This record gives sequence, structure tokens and C-alpha cells, in this order.
Amino acid sequence: MDAYQMKTPRFRNFGVPTSRHPICQKALERIVYWTDEHAFPDFIVPLRPDHFDRRIAYQHGCFTFHVPKTPVLTITENKTLQSFIIPADAKKPISRQLSLLGIDEFRIYGDLESLAKRLKIAHGIP
Repeated sequence: MDAYQMKTPRFRNFGVPTSRHPICQKALERIVYWTDEHAFPDFIVPLRPDHFDRRIAYQHGCFTFHVPKTPVLTITENKTLQSFIIPADAKKPISRQLSLLGIDEFRIYGDLESLAKRLKIAHGIP
């Protein structure tokens, strides 16, 4: 796949690839080998990482690969992009509701420290 093929609109609808997808490989080559910057795709590439890290797997992490022509994700690139401001006084009630749904630090991070926090809260230990 050459630079021209990477810029054609048909490659904009390829889903969320992993880093092994050809379009990601080509873009990463530009960074690793410092080759022609004009050979980047002309759009932000969504990227699903390989789950080599437990935290990324637990959080169902996905990323975006930003390119020189499009350094920031805006409503222009994605019409469904939304922003939410959570008032400070709403954080504790939301945290309690999430906990009731089984979503807490241990669910997100999966480490022993987070498990200890979960157990302390569950058993009322300060």
C-alpha cells in the first residue's frame, strides 16, 4: 500500500484495527524510520492495542493515532464526539452508583492495591 492508497477515502471505514493493520504499520514506519511525513494517512487512525498489559485489557482500552495533518480530534473528524462536565458534588454519588454496578478501581486496574481498597470498603475498614 503506497501513500496515495492510504489517503483514499475507502480506507477511512476500516473499523478499529490493531497495530498490526497495514495502515498502522505504514504510519508507524514514518515515525520509527523518519521517512517522508507526507506519507502519513490524512486522518486520525483509531487503534485497538494488543492486550499485553492487564490494565489495557480490563479497561477495554483503545487509542487514536494522530497524524501531522490532523493533530487534534474534533467534531469535524467525528460528528458523534461529545464532551461532558461532571460537577464536583456529583462525583461521590456517581462513584457509589458505579460501585453498585460492580465498577470500581479493582475492575479497572485489576491489581492487588485496588483489590485491597475494594475489600476495605466492603468490610468498613478505614
